[in-house]
Amino acid sequence: MSQRPPACQRVFLCGLPGSGKSTVALQLAALLGWSAVDLDQAIEVELGRPVAEIFAELGAGAFRAREREALGAVCERHEVVVSLGGGSLDHPHNLARVRAAGMVLWLDAPDSVLAARCGRDPGRRPLLAGDPEQAIVRLRAHRQPILEEAGPRIETGDIAPAAVAARCLEQLAPGLGGAARGEQR
Repeated sequence: MSQRPPACQRVFLCGLPGSGKSTVALQLAALLGWSAVDLDQAIEVELGRPVAEIFAELGAGAFRAREREALGAVCERHEVVVSLGGGSLDHPHNLARVRAAGMVLWLDAPDSVLAARCGRDPGRRPLLAGDPEQAIVRLRAHRQPILEEAGPRIETGDIAPAAVAARCLEQLAPGLGGAARGEQR
C-alpha cells in the first residue's frame, strides 16, 4: 500500500502588475482558512517604506535581493497563499523554489485591463512610470515565458475577485486534499 503524499500547504499567485494577485490571495486564503502574505507588502513593512521608495533609494537589484530573502522565509510557512511581486519570478532560482514549495497559479488579464487597474495608483508601481499600458506591454514581452512556465493561467479580466478565487480553488483542488473543500485540520 503506497502512502499518499501530503497535501499542498502553499499556494503562490504570480502575474503582471494589476492582475489581482494581492486581492485574490486574500479571497483564496479565506476560502481555505489559511493566511495570506503579499510579498511586496511584507518587504515594505520590514524596510519601513513603499516599494517605489525602495527602488528609488536602493535600486532594483537591492530590492530583488531582499525579495529573494523574503521568498525563502515564506516558503517555510504552512497553509499560506502568497501574492508574489510582479518580478519575483524574474530570478530563475525563485521559480524553481516556489514550484518545489507549493502550487503556482498565474493570474492574467488583457494589457488594457492591467494598465487601467495600475493607473488608479501610479506612484505605487515604479516599473509602470510614464505610460502604464506601454510598460505592461514591455513587461509582458519579458515575463510571459516565465509566467507560462510557472503554472496554470487563470483569467482575471472582468471577473470579480471572489469568482477568481473560486476558479483558483477549482484548479488547486486535486493537490489540496481536504483543504480544497474548506475542511479544517
